[in-house]
Amino acid sequence: MKEKDSRPLVETLWQLSKAVRYEVNDPDNNLDKAKAHLKQGSLLLYTNHFSTLDTTVLARFLDENLSLSNLSILAGRKHLDPQRGVSSRIKNSVIHGLAKTRGFDVLQVVQRYEAHLYQDSSNFNRVSVQKAIEALKTKGRILAIAPEGTRSKTGGLIKAEPGIDILFRIAKDSSLALPIALHPYQIFPPLTQTVVEVGTPYSYEEISMEKVLYPDKSIINLMMGRLAVLLPKENRGYYAKSVTS
Repeated sequence: MKEKDSRPLVETLWQLSKAVRYEVNDPDNNLDKAKAHLKQGSLLLYTNHFSTLDTTVLARFLDENLSLSNLSILAGRKHLDPQRGVSSRIKNSVIHGLAKTRGFDVLQVVQRYEAHLYQDSSNFNRVSVQKAIEALKTKGRILAIAPEGTRSKTGGLIKAEPGIDILFRIAKDSSLALPIALHPYQIFPPLTQTVVEVGTPYSYEEISMEKVLYPDKSIINLMMGRLAVLLPKENRGYYAKSVTS
């Protein structure tokens, strides 16, 4: 049976997503710094996850300000697993349809709290992590990740899953980290809007030097602190005390 062409539906949903408005706050021209680095290295872009709208808004932001065709994105397997029900089947169809039409890669991973549901989780993750490392070692590539691993239901940052710090360390010779904060969504019928806050790109050497100043904080806490500072104080959650500036 011939597979149904999903491109018209995906394009329609992409256009409908523009009803969600966003404003970019980048007073220090960090996007220009990120673009300049992509000419010689890669970006480890990481963001918070407060809403189901985040994926769409982030995709549009990257499409309009950096790149989608040079993007690899780490996504939870559970969200795209067709065996998990109708919602996951729809997400799988839309996300992979969007990836095909816009040219980016989706690297699925099994989170620790879901590992018992997948007997192949270790090998499955090994393949995805290797592809993520390859992306970070490739000039011009962007690897996007939401370190929290799941959507926050508290309105504030939750504790990050381990891994982003390891990826950064492995790719330290080629990659800069770029924190991107998506502010909580404000609803103004018939539109919804948010602010995309662009942080300063930084190297692994810089975050290591920061750890010397704050030896009680882990690398991942310092990285998340740089994300937290981009959010309103009431949304910094678990990492409110990790803000060092």
